[in-house]
Amino acid sequence: MTRLLLTLLVSFVPLTHTGVGDVYYCVMECSEVVYGHTDGHQLELNNFIFKWEEGQVSVRNESDFSVLPIVFEGLRIFNAVHASGEWIEYMNFRDERFQRVQAVNGAPEQSIVTSAGSCTEYK
Repeated sequence: MTRLLLTLLVSFVPLTHTGVGDVYYCVMECSEVVYGHTDGHQLELNNFIFKWEEGQVSVRNESDFSVLPIVFEGLRIFNAVHASGEWIEYMNFRDERFQRVQAVNGAPEQSIVTSAGSCTEYK
C-alpha cells in the first residue's frame, strides 16, 4: 500500500510544477501591426528569453523587460497577462509555441501588435 501511494505521489507531483523554473529562448516567426496607423506593417523580429516562475513569467529581449502574472497554468501551457493604464500585454504558451498580443489605447496612439513563434528550453 505504501509503495502504491508513493508511486502515485511521485507520478503527479511533477505535473503540477512542469515548466516552473524553466527558461526558454523564443524565436519570433511573425510580428505585425494588426490595428493602428501602420496596419499590416511587418515589424522587426525580436527574439526573447522568458523564465517561467511561480505565478509569473519574466520576459526579456535586447531592449525590454516585463513581468506578466500567470492567469492560467497547466502541463506545458500557460496564459499570462499584464495591464497598466493604456497598455495590455497577453502571452499564450503551449507545447513550445507562443502567441503575444500587445495593445496600446492612448491618445492619440492606438495600436495592436501580434506576434507568434516557437521556443526551446534554454540551458
